[in-house]
Amino acid sequence: MKGMFKVIICLLCMVMAMSGMVFAAESSSEEKSAVLISAELPEYVVKEGEITSVSTDTGYVRLTVGGNEDGIVLILKEDIAVIDYETQKELQQSELKEGMYVYALIAGKAPTTLSLPPQTSGALVIIAAEKDTDIDFETYYAKFAPETDEDTADVYTELREGAEAKGYKVTWTSHKAPITITKDDITAEVTIGSDEFTYTHMTRDLQPLDKMEKLAMPTKLENGKTMVPQSFIDALK
Repeated sequence: MKGMFKVIICLLCMVMAMSGMVFAAESSSEEKSAVLISAELPEYVVKEGEITSVSTDTGYVRLTVGGNEDGIVLILKEDIAVIDYETQKELQQSELKEGMYVYALIAGKAPTTLSLPPQTSGALVIIAAEKDTDIDFETYYAKFAPETDEDTADVYTELREGAEAKGYKVTWTSHKAPITITKDDITAEVTIGSDEFTYTHMTRDLQPLDKMEKLAMPTKLENGKTMVPQSFIDALK
């Protein structure tokens, strides 16, 4: 009987211990879920480091800051300003050279590739300054952040850059014909001057674009480039 009693006590202890482990795991999972749900993208992020490569092969200034593992490739649009922090004068993008130390303000929602290093065309401004310089980035963000439409709180962004950063192929034929973007089994089309779009895919799961009736702002042509609302790019799978 004593032997049986000890066995029962041991079994009860094991059950209680396992219950505690399950409870702890569930609590930990709930805490992680809460953190993920409450997380929000910042308005901008700052990437700083030494310029390790500069090229113009793609027609844009292609700036590599840092190395492969901790760096980033910035594809600079023509209107992206470069500021010399010491003099507060604006530099030409062509004045960016290897070895310079820079701080890049990047839009928090900017599309970024999964490559190493990642690539993005979402830079807002480049600041050339010494390492460990104390910079008021809020002031720069307020000055160089893109203007928003008061009614939609959206911004225009270039379709090709945003879509290609997410792995899509962009096909453009004329101003009147729809512009097609494709990736795997996904196809979307937008038309210059219209806020209508089409979106098809083979998967059964609803995608963000399935829930959008129309674009927040009409697709437009600006300096020979197709511009669409940032929300459209954000919704691409």
